[in-house]
Amino acid sequence: MKFTFKSTVDKRQFSPFSVNACFKLTCGEHFLPGQYHDEQVPSFLISVPKGIYQLRAEVEPHTTVKLLTGQLALSPRKEAFIMTNDVYVEKNQFEIAWWGNGVVSLELVPIKLSHRKMVLIGDSTMSEHPPGHYPQYGWGQLLAEQLRGYPILNIAQSGRSSKSFREEGHFERALQHLKEDDLLIIQFGHNDQKTDHRGTTPEEFKLNLKQYVEEARNKGAVPVLLSPVQRRYFSEGGEMFNPHQGYDEKVAELANEEEVAFIDLTKLSSEAYQRLGIEASKKWFMWLKPGESPNYPEGNEDNTHFSETGARAIAGIVISELQKQNLL
Repeated sequence: MKFTFKSTVDKRQFSPFSVNACFKLTCGEHFLPGQYHDEQVPSFLISVPKGIYQLRAEVEPHTTVKLLTGQLALSPRKEAFIMTNDVYVEKNQFEIAWWGNGVVSLELVPIKLSHRKMVLIGDSTMSEHPPGHYPQYGWGQLLAEQLRGYPILNIAQSGRSSKSFREEGHFERALQHLKEDDLLIIQFGHNDQKTDHRGTTPEEFKLNLKQYVEEARNKGAVPVLLSPVQRRYFSEGGEMFNPHQGYDEKVAELANEEEVAFIDLTKLSSEAYQRLGIEASKKWFMWLKPGESPNYPEGNEDNTHFSETGARAIAGIVISELQKQNLL
């Protein structure tokens, strides 16, 4: 099963293209989450069976490419680039969008999964974000450009806790896609501290995570626990204040007790912010001046959610730790 098509594109519309008649290709009105507010372009929706594919695209200089539901696969480069990514198609439809100078050719070939895929569950610090939130990114959106040989399915949801994520059926969706030896990356904690229906005590939080771990293992998957990525909270003396205290420790406890792979993202992200310092670390977060972004005309000061720069850096930290533990 193989098809190719060729097209050119300017910043706002696709030019005519051709495609193998065995496949349906539509240029829809749907917009990929997280794409540029002032350069919204239609996305290609390609009907293909659910499964693993290798994407090969010849990309012109100064072109951005996003895949599926918002994975940033390529940021603009000065030179032309041949992009190769393994992708996981969840719902019989592959989605790709680009803007800039364009994509010259595209090839999507079904392949057998020769290694594990990665499934992400968590909250808004990890999840994909809609166009109205741009330039906000979850760090899970920046994995594709750094892990081109690993199919990624990001099921993380904004505003969810370890409790509400399951209650709303999102974990059931994750289980449906987990196969033997897949990685299940688990990061909660930000919303477990809430006082509304999402809230959990630290002990309840630990039990919820334990259940995720057990069900993943029952599927033959490999769970990886992450303590919650740190918020950018500095003390007056320039030290990091940990608002997740009582919750990040429970992740480490559970990982030790159940012999689960563990990344102390609270600690690692805190250290990264401190190295940057109070002012420079703002560039990793959604700090915007008035008029800097049309989505935030009055500016923004958000110490929780990431800019593209911050999301890329946190994704890099996670990848580095997975490699150190021989999980990639």
